[in-house]
Amino acid sequence: MGLIELRGPIWFYKLDTLIQFFGAIVALLISYYTYKAYKLSSKKSHLYFSIAFALLGLNLLIYSIVLPAWMVVYAGSGFIVDIFSLPVLLLASKILNILYVFSYLFAYSLLIFVYSKIERKSMMAIVAFLTLVVSVYSSIIYSSYSTQIFMAFNIISLVLLSLIVFFTYDNYTLKKNKSSLLVLSAFILIAASHLLMVFESLSNAFFLSAHIAQLLGYISLLIVTRA
Repeated sequence: MGLIELRGPIWFYKLDTLIQFFGAIVALLISYYTYKAYKLSSKKSHLYFSIAFALLGLNLLIYSIVLPAWMVVYAGSGFIVDIFSLPVLLLASKILNILYVFSYLFAYSLLIFVYSKIERKSMMAIVAFLTLVVSVYSSIIYSSYSTQIFMAFNIISLVLLSLIVFFTYDNYTLKKNKSSLLVLSAFILIAASHLLMVFESLSNAFFLSAHIAQLLGYISLLIVTRA
């Protein structure tokens, strides 16, 4: 399959689907409120922040829809396979995994642009192209190097988020208010989610804890954007 896959017992991915769906709603709300802020201020940073969380939210929404579909397929039901042949399902899986990797990595790159105050469109276009190349390549070789690709994706995400944590920590030391602390805490939690994912092969608890940490991070950001 790819990065979007079933892990653990049935109750586990039922719970995971709910967490991802709720996370998608929170991320899309963050995108909505920051877009409203962009319309009022015309600041490009608000627009890029909105696009980043729109990508993350849509990604999580796809995840929460695809996961139950794979549950049906793996449970042995012929319903989905009868409508879509297995080769079509595998192709769809590859496409979804390309979108999954691209959305996450490009969203994090956009957030780095926001906090580093880089607004050059040419730079963003280059990063978008490189991210797409990485996403396509990782999907092509995933079946042969699944563990390595999964680890690499989360390590790269962790590195990108570490830069964001650095910028938000710097911002917190300057402002030292509740909002800047919530933003810092949010990105620490999101970074922690990818760190926990690195160890998910050791226990399902790491996988579930990672998604909970991610959700809590999104909720912290939502509180800030609604304030």
